[in-house]
Amino acid sequence: MKAESNTRGRIYIADNNPVYRDLLKLMLEQQGHSVRLFEDGYYLLKALRVNKTANIQLPDLIICELNMRVIDGFALLDEIRNSMQYPAVIPFIFLTDCSSEEAMIQAAKQKQCKVFSKSELLKPLIETIYEVLPTSTITQILR
Repeated sequence: MKAESNTRGRIYIADNNPVYRDLLKLMLEQQGHSVRLFEDGYYLLKALRVNKTANIQLPDLIICELNMRVIDGFALLDEIRNSMQYPAVIPFIFLTDCSSEEAMIQAAKQKQCKVFSKSELLKPLIETIYEVLPTSTITQILR
């Protein structure tokens, strides 16, 4: 991880899927961001409380899965904005596995946050893989 003074932004990621957490961390650190990972909203809240008590700088952004086990994305956002009294100071971006647009619309309107479907994030990658695979030698060998 790069030194705090050389980073573009401090980003906290809460997602119960370790693959997405690690992938996002890798991509963001390559862009010069400092990234901390949390497997659930509960642990992210705990870290924010420690930061507040120790007078440590807040993250510049939180990227959060909507559907987590202990504390979901909506509850995390509400807790941070209401109980911790950080109203709209920390921007949120939600990720979701939810195929229902209803959840995405609810988050975007009520919570004033951006929401992205995980499948939509990967769609360009998957399309590129299908474009490349038919001409690759590995695919031809396996046929």
